[in-house]
Amino acid sequence: MKTYKKKIRMVTFFFTMLILMESCVVYKDHSVTLKRASMSKNWVKIETKTSQIFKYEQVIFENEKYYGINIVKGEIVKTELIESKIASINLEERRKSKSLNTVIPVAVGAVVVGALLIGAASNTNWCCK
Repeated sequence: MKTYKKKIRMVTFFFTMLILMESCVVYKDHSVTLKRASMSKNWVKIETKTSQIFKYEQVIFENEKYYGINIVKGEIVKTELIESKIASINLEERRKSKSLNTVIPVAVGAVVVGALLIGAASNTNWCCK
């Protein structure tokens, strides 16, 4: 029974890691302008001069003002961005984000499946006791 509980813990850990890794986003190191951020249509991380960090799905330019856009509970939320209060603007690096979201879960899955197969091979009746 103890080995069965260990197997269940490993499977639970695997799915937990899979969910956590799916939300991984990588941002570029160099800062860009609000104009460039609004043209990119990517996720944007903005750090203010007071060291607060805000993440927006995209930045738009509307009525001579820049807005950070997020969707909260199905509603579009616009936050006005004041350029004088912004220290840096970083764009999402899509290639790295997508590759990390693919490679890490596959690697974690391979390790867990390998561990389960090794455990099953060493104890052939582990599931049937």
